[in-house]
Order: sequence, then structure tokens, then C-alpha cells
Amino acid sequence: MSSLQVEVQPQIADGYVEFWYEGAIARGLFCCVACGRRLVSAHRLPSCPSCDGGIWEELSSSPFGGAEAPEPALAEVWHEEGASESTNLLRGIAFSLVVGPAIWLALVGIAFLVFELVRA
Repeated sequence: MSSLQVEVQPQIADGYVEFWYEGAIARGLFCCVACGRRLVSAHRLPSCPSCDGGIWEELSSSPFGGAEAPEPALAEVWHEEGASESTNLLRGIAFSLVVGPAIWLALVGIAFLVFELVRA
């Protein structure tokens, strides 16, 4: 399996700023040129979730990319937290799928025993 990786570096020379279009394969921090929405891209750039814009600019060259710009490490921490929560959810579902039927079988068994005792 091969993967295409594009190193994103700002191309600022004589006022030139490189723009990335929706669907472009890119990795890094981007900012929507229409509304300033920030995005961390790992593969293909989507359309902007806020304004449906399709043009992105690398965050370091964007006028929207100030000192409060997110760091990639924050995105990685978010993904780790999400993975941990997903793992806990899957464990809970698996537990309920095993324990739930066992409880019902126990209740049916007790009801059957009571029925047999009353009938006898």
C-alpha cells in the first residue's frame, strides 16, 4: 500500500501565497480564506464546514493564523482522547451484549423453577 505525502511549506516570496483547493491532497494546518475556519488535514482537504468554501491557505501564511493558532500536538491529544472514549464505549457494548442475555437466561430459569414448584 503506498501513500502520497505532500509536505506543506508556506511559499511566501514577493507576496506570493500558495492556496490549496478542496480535494487537494495535503497534510498540515489550514485556514479557510473565506471565513478563517481552521482545519487540520491529514489527507484530502474538504470543503469548509462553516461557509462551504473550497479554498484553503496554509495557517502560517494566513492573516487568520495568529498567536492563538492550534498546534498539531493539540489535535493529536484530541484524537487520543477520542480513541480512548471509543474504546470504552466498545467495551461497554460488548459487556452488555454478554451480560444482558445472561441476566435474561437467569430470570427465565428462575421463572421456570418457580413454575415447576407451583405446578407440583
